[in-house]
Amino acid sequence: MEEKTVNASVFGNVPSPPDRIVDWVLVELRDADNPALIVASRSALIQRDGDVVDLDGSSAVVMTAEPGNYHVALRHRNHLGVMTAGELPLNTTPTTHRLQCSWNNRAWHRGKKGGR
Repeated sequence: MEEKTVNASVFGNVPSPPDRIVDWVLVELRDADNPALIVASRSALIQRDGDVVDLDGSSAVVMTAEPGNYHVALRHRNHLGVMTAGELPLNTTPTTHRLQCSWNNRAWHRGKKGGR
């Protein structure tokens, strides 16, 4: 993987606290039919409000891949990686996707609180 650098000013000169950079992730596009196959990847930054942005701290992340359907994965150095369950249509038009988790609280409580 290509080494990337980020200008130090990106980490401290953001006027709005929700947009402050808090960490970095690796964004991956994975094959729609075989999600184990990484088609493209690149480093990106995470803002305090959860937005994933390019290395300048504010721009959209641009991936180098052919237009098509891809699973999108985010990998972090200290946390479990996440990947979309289904593929997302991506093309040359900038697109925003909201990624969020749904937890089965009942199953979690069953193990933690001595349920059934």
